[in-house]
Amino acid sequence: MISSLSLIPSIWVRWAILAALWAASVGFGYVHGLTHEKATWQAADALRERQDGAHLLIDTQHARDAEQKLRDSFDKADTKRQEDKDVHEKELDKLRASVRAGTERLRCPGAKIPASAAPDNSATASGPSNEGRSGDLVPQAAVDILGIGARIRGLVRERNDLIDKYNAARETCNGGSQ
Repeated sequence: MISSLSLIPSIWVRWAILAALWAASVGFGYVHGLTHEKATWQAADALRERQDGAHLLIDTQHARDAEQKLRDSFDKADTKRQEDKDVHEKELDKLRASVRAGTERLRCPGAKIPASAAPDNSATASGPSNEGRSGDLVPQAAVDILGIGARIRGLVRERNDLIDKYNAARETCNGGSQ
């Protein structure tokens, strides 16, 4: 009986064939291992992406809910501010009409005139007599002053509304922690 190894003439050829078989088996194992590991990593990545997507949807929904809550509070504040502004404008228009008609008067008390500045000798120690001076402003000047006051009041209201909106936004964004 002839062995199968005896058909191969040289020892070096035998070693080359064994080395080639060993390299092929190692290469196959390496490639198979890479393929298997790559598939495992892809499956893990797909699972993580699904979980991240679910978390992202939940986080997005929370953000949308918070934004809607903030918009509702802003809308409510804007409606209240507009109602207050309308009431204030009606009152101001009534007051302007009353000032123009002369039924209401805006007074601006005058300062005492020093005795040294008096044109005649009727000055007393406390200043000249203010008889005949009522301190009433001309109706148009009074209306102008009321307009300036209304503009200032409007600016103060806008500032306060902005502060309220900022505080509401901060409270909503911080989850009410402050």
